Amino acid sequence: MIHEEKDKRIQQFFLINRYPSEAMVAQIVDALSAGSAAITFESLRAAVPDIPVRKLQVALKMLDDAKLIKRKGSAITLLADADIQARAAEAVRQYELRAERDREILGAMVAYARSGQCRWRMLLDYFDDSPTWEHCDHCDSCELAKEAEALAEQMEQHAVIQTEADTPAPTAPAFRPGDRVGVRRYGAGLVEAVTRERVDIRFPDGSLRRFLPNYVRRLQHQRTTPPEKQAA
Repeated sequence: MIHEEKDKRIQQFFLINRYPSEAMVAQIVDALSAGSAAITFESLRAAVPDIPVRKLQVALKMLDDAKLIKRKGSAITLLADADIQARAAEAVRQYELRAERDREILGAMVAYARSGQCRWRMLLDYFDDSPTWEHCDHCDSCELAKEAEALAEQMEQHAVIQTEADTPAPTAPAFRPGDRVGVRRYGAGLVEAVTRERVDIRFPDGSLRRFLPNYVRRLQHQRTTPPEKQAA
């Protein structure tokens, strides 16, 4: 019940509203001291109608633990004490310390439930017995971490495969040795060598020049004379 934020808020609400305030306890002590005889719980409840029943019960438990009242059956008797209000206030402060401790425990429980860390590691750290290892590889957090790592590896492999599938296959060069081609400013010539990045062309004057494929155009009328004979 502490995995969700709303569950944490509910538990904090009950912790905060669990204990009565110092003013409430002082009001209850005044009601108990108003009469000389013992008083029943129902009569006390009627005397302090603005205090919730649950907090009235906790306040009486608080006063009983501090030995400021005596309970016998349904009768409640305030024990004579000159410093009773001061002692009652001290009892409230002790319960406030307990409430703070309860909130700390709740915080630790929430952190334990919601953290992705190893459960055993967190427990040992809490009791100041930190182990040398980070993961026990047996708790649910460690199992989830292993599943997440396996899923991440599968996604990475899928991405590599998809990238390879999307990469276009290398295309054959647009020209072949012996093709009759033309280049602006240089005129017609015959292809001697071709790669995807360049085309080597032999021109009628015997010069060999290298061009990017984009600057070369194939001529419609192809000759079958080998480049070396035309150069000769």
